[in-house]
Amino acid sequence: MKTLKLLYITIFIFFAPKVFAQPNYSSDSDGNWNVSTRWTPNGIPTSTSDVTINDNITLDVSTVIRNLIGSTGATLTIPEGDTLTITGPGIGDPPISVDFKNGANLIVNGTLIVESGTMDFGNNATLTVNGSVFVLSGSLVANNNLNISANGSFYVSGDVSIANNYDVIIEGSFTVDGNLTALAGNPKSFSGSGTLDVGGTTTVGGTIATTLTVVSTRWNGVGTDWATAANWTKGLPAATASVVIPSVLPLGGTFFPIISSTVSIADLIIESGASVTVNSTFSTSDKIVSDGTILLGTNARVTVATTFVNNGSLTIASTGGVTVTGDFTNSGTVNVKSDASGTGWLFNSASLLGSGTYSVENYLTGGDFHYVSASLSAVNSS
Repeated sequence: MKTLKLLYITIFIFFAPKVFAQPNYSSDSDGNWNVSTRWTPNGIPTSTSDVTINDNITLDVSTVIRNLIGSTGATLTIPEGDTLTITGPGIGDPPISVDFKNGANLIVNGTLIVESGTMDFGNNATLTVNGSVFVLSGSLVANNNLNISANGSFYVSGDVSIANNYDVIIEGSFTVDGNLTALAGNPKSFSGSGTLDVGGTTTVGGTIATTLTVVSTRWNGVGTDWATAANWTKGLPAATASVVIPSVLPLGGTFFPIISSTVSIADLIIESGASVTVNSTFSTSDKIVSDGTILLGTNARVTVATTFVNNGSLTIASTGGVTVTGDFTNSGTVNVKSDASGTGWLFNSASLLGSGTYSVENYLTGGDFHYVSASLSAVNSS
């Protein structure tokens, strides 16, 4: 008997998933960012979206988008604790990643990161930086009547070019790795009591207030020797120089400075995460503001003509000493060391301020009895 064998063939058909392009979004009402009905089309902007702000929008969630446009009269507020990251590469030629039109307002209380492309501001635009703005690979261009309030940290890796009638108030820091060009007009001023740090050339048709600390040169960290010109962005600091030791070193540097010979400058600013080691004599004709670390070696001397603000760590080795003519404000830590050769010291002629901590060692020699006196004397603190 013959058996009939049936061959079953199963055919599998695979359907490739359809890829939908992510839409661009425009706001159509005032309110929080993270509301789908706030946008046209309905939804929440994504990392591949170009976003247009037409209204008064508050970012209420940290997010990433591609490009940002602010329409005439619109306002975007980034609250403290939130971060808006713009990846770029921008729209047009040259590519613009942040394009705020005439009369638009950008308020950054949190963090704005522009990874690539240019920030462009139209006439009568306003930029308020109470938090941090980082333009990591691009420039800033502004038309007439730009108002900038840099109360926090504002960093631009490229050039900054501002047209007529600008008003730039710096109470925090404004750092430009490239060139700063600001044309004439009225009003036309850079004012405030913060820090202006320009890596390239500075061409300003208006005024720069004497209350600003204008940085003369920055440490680049190619080596460790303070006295080597190649370790600085604009050459060796002069006696009138205002100097910044940044936490993120340009040119791929990896070293922080060591002072091994006598140095005199005007101002020293040390960012959080940076450090300076003093093994010789160092003096300033104005102030020191340190959010980082200062290490004084044995017999090292630091003399500050006005005020010394320590928000980081100050360590004074045995027989090392610090003299401050003005107020000494400590919101960080001060460690004074002691050994058989002696004890370090800190002397200031004015007031001892702040709520930081002090640790003062007393070296004890051999023997049965020791009299230990107070480590602080004649203190005027508040």
